Amino acid sequence: MKKLSLAIAVAATLGAGVANAYEVAVPGSGLLVPNVIHNGATDTTAVGLTNHTAAAITVYWTFFDQDSNHITDGQFDMTANDMEGFVWANEAGLGLEGQRGYLVFHVGTATGAPVYARAISGAAFQADAAASDAAFVPTFPLQDGNVLGSDLTNLGPDSLVAVTNAPVTDDVIAMRYQMDSDFSTNIALWATGGLAASTTVNMFNDEQQRKSVNFTCEFDELCFIDPTTIAGRPVDFTNGFITYAVPDVEGVEQSAVSYSVITSQSFGAAQTLLNTHVATAD
Repeated sequence: MKKLSLAIAVAATLGAGVANAYEVAVPGSGLLVPNVIHNGATDTTAVGLTNHTAAAITVYWTFFDQDSNHITDGQFDMTANDMEGFVWANEAGLGLEGQRGYLVFHVGTATGAPVYARAISGAAFQADAAASDAAFVPTFPLQDGNVLGSDLTNLGPDSLVAVTNAPVTDDVIAMRYQMDSDFSTNIALWATGGLAASTTVNMFNDEQQRKSVNFTCEFDELCFIDPTTIAGRPVDFTNGFITYAVPDVEGVEQSAVSYSVITSQSFGAAQTLLNTHVATAD
């Protein structure tokens, strides 16, 4: 009963939003894993992929850094109705330990041409053996038109142009945080471009109080930020959310996704909250 009461208290405190328009748990022709890192075999992102077709397929993958530079890529085959485990520490190769980035998986033919809509899905975790924990990493299906180019072995910074049903330019994301003696937070924010800036945002606490601060990302397409480092944050702003508008980049519509990883010392575990977004037209 004590554990149940604590679980209920944590759920009430975190206040996880569920009114998202993200497309998740749906097969696509590809898959975005927006935040990937390994610090050796005992702390690594792991992805489980499923082939939903009745055919043998080839899946091409590319690892990009936080500025969307192509770092390395590879491929593997899946038989009909197959499942495949992909452990980043085993696949990365030398020199990538501690380098954060993101993964794009996409189904293709032997020549790299995209095929098979609604073919694969995947689930990802950050497995940390030292903490005896595995934090959920949200993944997002890529549909026809999200990835440009016919050569899946040579994707670049401009290849991934959209994520279906994700927030777009000017949509507002409410990025959750909880920071006190029991909780700590890291906010993951990924976009097709335009994040490398210091952006004025509104920060709210759980008493409906607002403070204007700057949200700074050092990279163009992937941020992973501890909100305790935000300058100007009031000391009593320990539980709440930050409103962030997806940036406009030279008139080109951007796609973005965001989630918060909130770690509880009481539970000794990390919980993932998919951050709610509100469309400009709503």
